[in-house]
Amino acid sequence: MKKAAILLLLFFCITDIFADNPWKKIETEHYEIIFRESYTRDAIIVANMLENSIKENYSISNKKPARKWQVVLTKDSMVPNGFVSIAPSVSMWFDTPVASFSGDWYAALASHETRHMAQMDSQRQGLWVLFYTLGGEYGEAAHLFTYPFWFIEGDAVWNETVLSDKGRGRDPEFSALFRALAIEQKISYNLMVNRSYKKYLPNHYVLGYHLVSYIREKYGEEKLREIINKASYFPFSSLESSIKSVTGKKIADIYNEMIKEYSALWNEQIEKQPVLSGKKLIEDMSEDFISYSQMHIIDDLIYTESFSLEKANTINVYRKDMTKKTVLRLPSYFESAISDNYIYWLEYDKTNNPNINYSNIHRLDIKTGKREKLTQKEKFFAISCNRDGNLIVAARMRDDHRAQIQLFTNKNRGFEEAPFFSYTLPSGIMPAYLALDDNGEQIAISANSIEGSSLLVISVKTAKTKIVIPPGLYTIKNPVFYNDGILFSADFKGYTAIFSVLNTDYSNDIYLVATGKYMAHHPYVRDGVLYYADFYSSHGDIIRTKNINPLEWMPISQLDDISVVCAKKPKNLESVFDSSHLKDMDIKQYSISDYNPIINSINFHSWTILPADISNPEDKYSVFRSASLILFSNDIFGRTGFMLSGAYNFSDSGIRGLWSYYFSPYLSLSGIYSYDTLSSDFSSEYSAVFSLPFNFSNNVMSFNSRYSYLIPSVSINAINNNIGLLLSIKYGLDYSFLLMGSIRDVFPILGLSVSTALITFPEKDMSYSIGKEKMDFFLPGGIPHSSLQLSFSSLQTPVFAVSSDIVYGVSAPKYSKNVATGRLYYDFPVFYPDWAASSYLSLKRIRIAGFSELGSYNESSVVPSFSFSHISAGIGLVNDFSVGIPTGGLSVTSGVYWAGRVDGQLTPGLWLDAGIVY
Repeated sequence: MKKAAILLLLFFCITDIFADNPWKKIETEHYEIIFRESYTRDAIIVANMLENSIKENYSISNKKPARKWQVVLTKDSMVPNGFVSIAPSVSMWFDTPVASFSGDWYAALASHETRHMAQMDSQRQGLWVLFYTLGGEYGEAAHLFTYPFWFIEGDAVWNETVLSDKGRGRDPEFSALFRALAIEQKISYNLMVNRSYKKYLPNHYVLGYHLVSYIREKYGEEKLREIINKASYFPFSSLESSIKSVTGKKIADIYNEMIKEYSALWNEQIEKQPVLSGKKLIEDMSEDFISYSQMHIIDDLIYTESFSLEKANTINVYRKDMTKKTVLRLPSYFESAISDNYIYWLEYDKTNNPNINYSNIHRLDIKTGKREKLTQKEKFFAISCNRDGNLIVAARMRDDHRAQIQLFTNKNRGFEEAPFFSYTLPSGIMPAYLALDDNGEQIAISANSIEGSSLLVISVKTAKTKIVIPPGLYTIKNPVFYNDGILFSADFKGYTAIFSVLNTDYSNDIYLVATGKYMAHHPYVRDGVLYYADFYSSHGDIIRTKNINPLEWMPISQLDDISVVCAKKPKNLESVFDSSHLKDMDIKQYSISDYNPIINSINFHSWTILPADISNPEDKYSVFRSASLILFSNDIFGRTGFMLSGAYNFSDSGIRGLWSYYFSPYLSLSGIYSYDTLSSDFSSEYSAVFSLPFNFSNNVMSFNSRYSYLIPSVSINAINNNIGLLLSIKYGLDYSFLLMGSIRDVFPILGLSVSTALITFPEKDMSYSIGKEKMDFFLPGGIPHSSLQLSFSSLQTPVFAVSSDIVYGVSAPKYSKNVATGRLYYDFPVFYPDWAASSYLSLKRIRIAGFSELGSYNESSVVPSFSFSHISAGIGLVNDFSVGIPTGGLSVTSGVYWAGRVDGQLTPGLWLDAGIVY
């Protein structure tokens, strides 16, 4: 009873962290909206959006929600995203909007994420009902392998496009690369699904949107619903086989037909576009693909922000002879701001809570190379500066989901703590892109709202806002001041090009200024000359330049509409997320109540019955001799949960029970109970793990990022049986500092990882302790995307026999008290074959790898011996496969090795290994 009281006290003490952040909820007929009190207005609007769009969002099955979905509006993440997951069923909506989306952010999430809910609910039919009956939502999750990723996300993008007058399918930038490839290269379906390390290919959102749109257009909504039903009804029946069954055609053949038809439409669109292009300035042939965003000219140097497969997001400088030097690797996809003296960018800061992160301003002094972090625990999501870099403007997210424009000065004494100008935009208006004139007197804002995208100008002196371009069904991006006007990129009438508007009170006429083949974007003006990026081919952008001459410009009123929107809205669906519909939507008021994460973590979303005892995984004989019932419960935030299990062994009539509880990442508790019904013996085992992580990472977006953390931990394990009490305490310390590279880099390009552990037994002296150490160094390999790793590991155990290898291929003797191993590993890529055998298997990359190990062991002392007794070395090929997962794959190593004593003959063997590659 005393132990139970202590555990209960720990439970409520640790999870009391939730009490400092009270949550509210709104319950509708089909949804439960969970939010902070400051988001009450948004929650009510979201509740109405969701209830008003059930027919449209669930048109994939013509059914209503199969469960009451929980939708969480969180203000704690700066990642512009949302997601749906099950076990438990929840959709997390982060409040930072995607800059390129022109409408209301919550409307975009309501049309996209709710479609994922409908997809999951549509699968609860046929034999899959049995999976849910036997396993709950964990059993149901296995069905997700039925749908390929391109369908899951493509159908959601289709939904957001047809149910609104916005959506990514209406933005030509979304499909620019796909259009270029369709016209120029004709990439196969299998390769497009698996993607490539050699060619930059569109993601599964883009591929899926076009395929889903084409299938619906050619075969109709009913046929697609039949495809979904067939794929959903029978376990592990793929969507591709269902498409063949219903349409009579393979998906690859349908894809080829789609490419042929759509490329003709896109070619016709290009031919209709007037040519207002400038002179080619930069065509970077060193990259297979490159896309530019920011530009700035300092004397004869051209600074650019760009993305490539080779280096991901970087700031580069081009010299007169067009040679290039990388100045800065950017770890996020927020656009930077480049000036004569400084480069500013936004960088994520992670916390121990996976749902909480920050975005802070960083600065690089171009002359000195000094880097500084200028803010702490802030929520900035857009940034710009004036020409010399001494004035900085940034958009900041407030706790009430309103955007605040802040203007800072950058004096010699450093970055001032408080902005000297601050302006809060009205609720519902979100800035996407910012521009600051050279004098710091005006701020241009590309703003998004329910009504669409608009261009605003704020006077710093008067704090008055002027609407230069009213909200409309277009996407305004990248504004820049010039003389008495503003240049920007937009998608008016299907022209993704550079446009101009006068920044005056007497005219807001818009003019077409410059075009590109597939897209013109990111204008920059210096000394009366326009520079811009032209998406010229499937290899990406070139930079063009032209004099600013208004006499050459064309009023958009004279332009024909050449828009191509592949998604066609079914006649029986309403455009429930159109601007006019949302603006005039009747708002029903809902009652608001408290939401307690602790109480609601007891939800038992999943269960399973297994023919084995999971509380005793080391007993391989329990399989098919035992039966266990397991219950799972987690909170929707992914922070806390528990598991209960009971098992009965038919062979010895033993009864075992298990419980475990965790509060991530600080605490983990578990207990195991065993009762032998024959001997009436009872035993128990308890364990507790306490951790206190320190997270210094900025790796939310993965590439060019930093994984850095320090985790001290203490683990206590107690076993109580008829022999007595055995108590052990493990002290652990883990540290990592890893710098990640680009898409083509397999391993960290630089880093250190250290893990140490000491296990003690309080009833014994320290001579009975067990020690483990492991250290990994990651170093540049000299060849692009190669990796050099130096590793050292050691294990000391005076009590238990060691069951590990001295070196690869040589096992340690049974009673070794110490094993120490040093390892050198090197690999480098040699070939990118892009051999796509199917949509589920593609050989993307081949690497040559080699290793050498030295090892020693000691049977009489726990002290490591550095007189190495064994050696092992090997060489082989590493084949990196894609297996139908867009962001990961399988790495298979095959080769030969030689191992043995240093002073003896080496024995050859087969080097085989497998792992996950990203």
